[in-house]
Amino acid sequence: MTTRFVPDVSSPDLFGQARERWLGELASPRWIPPIDVRETDREWTFLFELAGLTEQDVEVEVRGDLLTVRGERGFGDEGRKEEFVCLERGHGAFLRSFKLDEPLTPENVEAKFDNGILTVVVPKAKAIRPRKVSIRSADRVLG
Repeated sequence: MTTRFVPDVSSPDLFGQARERWLGELASPRWIPPIDVRETDREWTFLFELAGLTEQDVEVEVRGDLLTVRGERGFGDEGRKEEFVCLERGHGAFLRSFKLDEPLTPENVEAKFDNGILTVVVPKAKAIRPRKVSIRSADRVLG
């Protein structure tokens, strides 16, 4: 099972408002790319729709049991923001974090970018994978 991680920016700390302002921007991005998450017995697969971006625009980070994907989509050569009459496509920075059931092994996580879709595959630890247990007959003599 996965849960979406949202940083708690309300608690006071040493950095005060600077921390709140910095995390507030990340916790409330202007653009939240859609995502599909698939879970099997062996892995989680995260599919991020990131049209217009390349692998250089995106960062995938694994820390403990947290998977984080961040990036930014700018206006590029499409013109200045002030020239648009209608602006529905999201632009700006984004941050998506997911807390998984267990600590992850970063070297086992794979990411692939293809045709605007970022696919991140996170293998499950063998300890939580279901395992079929064979049943032996009581008549069988172990040697």
